[in-house]
Amino acid sequence: MPFISKIIILIILIFPTSIFAAFEDKILGSRAQGLGGAFTALANDYNAIYYNPAGLSKLILPTISSNYQSLFNLSPLRNQSLSLTLPLKKHQTLALDIQFFGKDLYQEKCLSLSYALSLSKNSYLGLNIKWLRLEIFEAGKVSSTGIDLGFLYEATKNLSFGLMVKNINQPFLGESLPLNYRVGLKLDLNPAAIFVSDLDSHQRIYIGIELYLDQGFIIRNGFLTKPQRYTLGLGIKKKRVFLDYALVSHPVLSFTNQFSLTMVF
Repeated sequence: MPFISKIIILIILIFPTSIFAAFEDKILGSRAQGLGGAFTALANDYNAIYYNPAGLSKLILPTISSNYQSLFNLSPLRNQSLSLTLPLKKHQTLALDIQFFGKDLYQEKCLSLSYALSLSKNSYLGLNIKWLRLEIFEAGKVSSTGIDLGFLYEATKNLSFGLMVKNINQPFLGESLPLNYRVGLKLDLNPAAIFVSDLDSHQRIYIGIELYLDQGFIIRNGFLTKPQRYTLGLGIKKKRVFLDYALVSHPVLSFTNQFSLTMVF
């Protein structure tokens, strides 16, 4: 690894509050990333694992999905995930997700088991149980278990609200991961346009718009704060295959690219 890359990575790891913290703040899933990270009240595909597991109960077909991104175009800060969702009877869904972040100097691993069910015709509940492992070069390894809880409520056909509470048990990995929450809303502007917005416990704001075009093409645009970033997303839907791409700016560091592939069975 070039010396300058090591210096940049060490700076990122030493000063995480302005960039990211362990097991936090990395926007997963190209669709959600293209929407500025606002997905708590939308939560209608596998991305619900990361933003609101309650939305998994709305899935009707099994899916396999994979993601890849390199934060700030630095390959040692790559993030990869593979997920499987399996709808059951009576609006219940199981999901399994595995994530790997980092390389050599710093690595995070997360294995998640998710369960979601419908509480009523328009309300849903979801749970994540996560096995977390942190490995830092010449510092050691530590593991813990985390719990997330999500709730989704469809107020009308076009308006939904979501709540996601992460790390309810504040798992300990050298230090306790903080309990974080997100609240969000989703508004269908028309049959071809969706507006989404989230607010989290750090008072960060996430805003996104998704537009459906002809021939299965989708355009997304988003904005998020602390630090201020802009996002652009593209999607292609061909029968039961979805290919998504997202680009995220950063006020100091380089762009982040993310690619996702989803197959529905």
